[in-house]
Amino acid sequence: EHLFFNAIFSRGYKTSGINQTQSPFLDEEFRIYKTEYSNNFELGFTYNTIKYDFKINSFYMHRYNPQLRLSYQVDPEDPTSFDYATFNAENAFHYGLEVNLLNHLTKRIIVSQSLSYLNTYVSKFKYRGSKYGNREIAHAPKNKYNIKIKNYISKNLILEVESNYIGSFYFEEQSNEKSNCYKLLNASVIYIYNNFEVSLWSKNINNIKYPIRGYTFVLDPSYEVKSYQSFGEPRITGITLNFIF
Repeated sequence: EHLFFNAIFSRGYKTSGINQTQSPFLDEEFRIYKTEYSNNFELGFTYNTIKYDFKINSFYMHRYNPQLRLSYQVDPEDPTSFDYATFNAENAFHYGLEVNLLNHLTKRIIVSQSLSYLNTYVSKFKYRGSKYGNREIAHAPKNKYNIKIKNYISKNLILEVESNYIGSFYFEEQSNEKSNCYKLLNASVIYIYNNFEVSLWSKNINNIKYPIRGYTFVLDPSYEVKSYQSFGEPRITGITLNFIF
């Protein structure tokens, strides 16, 4: 049995820059964005035994001048005037918890699970006459869960089944549109012979249609602001051959 504790304090930054956008109409005050700084603190422990591996980690990040990727459309009658650029808010924070458990059920079956909770906040900021922020940061789902079962059917044959749950999240900093929660199922069969490894795999077996990006802008001749989404990959099946040196 082994028990480990860890504590980490660090400070990081993202350098300042210039928005090189396709639009010549971007407000002059937003051409340059400031350097972002962050203070990070992590605390956790790991407990290992012959049958179990357990790890829990908590974290807190405070961001100063957080850099946000925002979208804008200068001319509602011109869809090509839609673009992205980087802007600064005043501050933001992230804190949460990650838990991982690896369980050797038998000599042939291993079950691994991970659970995470994330809470975020970005301060109010103003852009092009409108106020945003004072809420969760975009693309930051509060909850994630993963479970993976690995079965050594024989010395050369392995079966893996994995399920991933992703909670809802905001698509953009300037929109209240949110994704739906979704769950993806993956599986693979792996055959090992000497230095060769052949894997037959399938991702998103349940063929879930899930959004990964959302956009709010004017596109059609009605000149109405509408929401659009792009989606993740549908069911994909393939074969992978590896040679291990």
